[in-house]
Amino acid sequence: MKNNLIFEMLATSAMKFKDKTAVTYKNETYSYTAMLDEIHMLSKHIHELTVTLDHPVGLLFKNCPEFIIGYYGLIKEDIVTMLIDHKLKGDELQALVNDCHLGGFLLHRDELEHFALKDKFDCVLEYKNFALLYKTDHQYNRPYNQAELMAVTSCRFSSGTTGGPKCMMYAEDNIIAAATNWKNTIHLNEQDKILCLANYTHGLAFNTSMLSPLSVGAEIHMLDSLMPRAIAKYIEQKRITKLVAFPVLYQIMAEKNMKDAYDLASLRICVSSGTVLHAEIKQKFKENIGIHIADLYGVAETGLCILNNSNKTDSVGQPLAGVEIAIMDDHGNKLPIGGEGQIAIKSGSMAKGYYNVPGLFENRVTQEGFYLSGDIAVMDENSFVFVKGRKQDFVDIAGKKVDPKEIEEVLLRIEGIDDVAVFGKKSTKTKLEVLCAAVVSRHGVSKEDIVEFIQPRLAAYKIPQRILFMEQLPRNTYGKVLRRVLIDSMSEI
Repeated sequence: MKNNLIFEMLATSAMKFKDKTAVTYKNETYSYTAMLDEIHMLSKHIHELTVTLDHPVGLLFKNCPEFIIGYYGLIKEDIVTMLIDHKLKGDELQALVNDCHLGGFLLHRDELEHFALKDKFDCVLEYKNFALLYKTDHQYNRPYNQAELMAVTSCRFSSGTTGGPKCMMYAEDNIIAAATNWKNTIHLNEQDKILCLANYTHGLAFNTSMLSPLSVGAEIHMLDSLMPRAIAKYIEQKRITKLVAFPVLYQIMAEKNMKDAYDLASLRICVSSGTVLHAEIKQKFKENIGIHIADLYGVAETGLCILNNSNKTDSVGQPLAGVEIAIMDDHGNKLPIGGEGQIAIKSGSMAKGYYNVPGLFENRVTQEGFYLSGDIAVMDENSFVFVKGRKQDFVDIAGKKVDPKEIEEVLLRIEGIDDVAVFGKKSTKTKLEVLCAAVVSRHGVSKEDIVEFIQPRLAAYKIPQRILFMEQLPRNTYGKVLRRVLIDSMSEI
């Protein structure tokens, strides 16, 4: 079994903590012993299947105990497990199948009937809350070479410059390093209770709120509600010590004065990742909730990198334990203190590469093993990093990096749209980016037509919230869209 160390960590915790609570969700509570037993039983049922699972399997759950059980159950059988955003729709899922040689999906049994790709797979297992769909006679984009994934434990996806998601490959040592870096930095221990409100398919949640707490005997809590007062009540009742969420939730919570209505004194750290929160939001949160927000900077390809648990609201913080940060020019040369360049990251948590875009990842790694992030920053003499901007055109929507090209390709399939450009514009009120689209149509296409076309094809967060209709898009002499002009043309949000 190639994932032996991951299971040794969990088995060690189960032996040490036994009946101590490992996971809580709604009215369900799993002890460490019960969690390990559930994983072994799912693994046993998969092992006894007559079909050979030699292709990757997509793990398609929202945050629930089945996500954790399913993940461990699949990798215990040495099945490469790809973490799939639960909100993706049919076209997006089919693209992942074709691009990444997915042989099937493990999903909640209650969702099987309405699963968009149900008719394209065979249901090979129904066990408790699990349904496993599998079939490999798909029209993949390239021949499948199982050897490419031999050392890979699991994969996550990141928006890419090619108009589709990039599949990042992680071996067991990368996954363990990410968990170890995090728990050592924040001194995670068996007394901690983690409430994770970010999706487990995102590196923020996966690296902070699954393997790391399970390795030290901490409690993992999951909650469906994203209503501020419901969250505050839960924190008070369960004595949560660590909250993990995306910026948009902290933005909402900052507007509510709950410090006097709820006892939130148990909270030791509130972690935010995806985009750096504005100083005003952090200040409001501190005033209304009673604790400051800790920005966590990470790059999907390298894992968690930098944490700001200080009062320096203009910085993303200092490197995590086990992570080396440098500021480099575009050629991979280190710059002196105060020099402005790309954030370069070196860590054992770094991905092995992109499965579906060979060579692209390797081109961004220097000879010294640093990954060039594309984010522009400076670093001071105390290793505090200050982000100045980013090279990529990605748009940060509620902590998710959205690739404009992916949305543009869908919009251009609408009959009557002649040209389109998708971009982000920062809201003057929330200080967060809003997804916008500039559309050229000489055939009377309306905003309602656009939304109706996109809804069944892309996740809800990829639907432009503002649409600007234009006679033509502003372009330079080389034909490149002038996104800065579009941003300035869009009215204040």
